[in-house]
Amino acid sequence: MQTVFRVEQVLRGDSALVAIEGVDAREQRVRLEVDAATAGSVRPGAALVVQWWTAELPQPATPPEVVRDAAAPADAVDESMTAAEGDEPATTFDERLEREFRALIGLR
Repeated sequence: MQTVFRVEQVLRGDSALVAIEGVDAREQRVRLEVDAATAGSVRPGAALVVQWWTAELPQPATPPEVVRDAAAPADAVDESMTAAEGDEPATTFDERLEREFRALIGLR
């Protein structure tokens, strides 16, 4: 589905994200948050073209892996996230899900 929205507001602040809010001809609203560099010179009155679609995702074959605690230091290494020598690098559930989804829609 593709819809064209008229940008009503571009909300910039202290965050690295910019919120672009718009409305279409049927008064449906959209809010898109993007990084400031991507938002670039978007201004109220501009056209925001949004194209979207949905697809069924396959259920993961294995349960989600444990991801290191968010409170742990960024340089801390969780042993469960490292691969043994000769193994493929460990991946998170989100990375596996994205790979499965990309394969499902024909992207590699």
